[in-house]
Amino acid sequence: MTEIRAVIFDMDGTLIDSERLMIGCAMVALRQLGHPEREDVLVSMVGIVNDECDAILREAFGPSMDLAEFHGVWRGHVLDAYSKGIPLRPGARDLLDHLSDKGTPIAVATNSKTEPAKTHLKTAGIDHYFGHPRILGRDLVATPKPAPDLFLHAAEVLDTDPAHCLVFEDSDAGTVGARAAGMHVVQIPDMKPAGTDHAHLITDSLLSGARHYGIL
Repeated sequence: MTEIRAVIFDMDGTLIDSERLMIGCAMVALRQLGHPEREDVLVSMVGIVNDECDAILREAFGPSMDLAEFHGVWRGHVLDAYSKGIPLRPGARDLLDHLSDKGTPIAVATNSKTEPAKTHLKTAGIDHYFGHPRILGRDLVATPKPAPDLFLHAAEVLDTDPAHCLVFEDSDAGTVGARAAGMHVVQIPDMKPAGTDHAHLITDSLLSGARHYGIL
């Protein structure tokens, strides 16, 4: 098996348990604004950037939905929920502790923007594992996931050949991008089942993926 010299994590749904929280807040916003409570539509938006999410919402809810109003109400509920803390995904802190103790270079590569990502990781209590130069958002590259750009940028920041990087992802978009970057990919589906065969391993937890690759 290839030697793993650096590890790259997605954020939402991989390190922090934000997707359930965000979908729950969106359901409240839909109810508040009198729209059908379509959880299936919200789940289909997992791992997708904002413009594509808006297209999904337009198709599902039609012209009756004021997107700006919906996003404003949704964001208000999310910020209120985040102010109470952001839970971690199972095994996240244990794996981060282990990699930190070993001195393994690690980074976050997320389709969120960089500054909000830093805030969310700080709220979750794990930003110190990375340091701000290694928290990388979509605004740092030309094209977000599923393009490989963000992962290749992370490999440069970590000064590691992509072939020796291991990526943990929950979404299809991230899995496709990491594989296109020439990296090893563990997919841990959360709200949305895996829909591609691009992952080298699909499993149910960070720790099982880490054990498979011998980094735990």
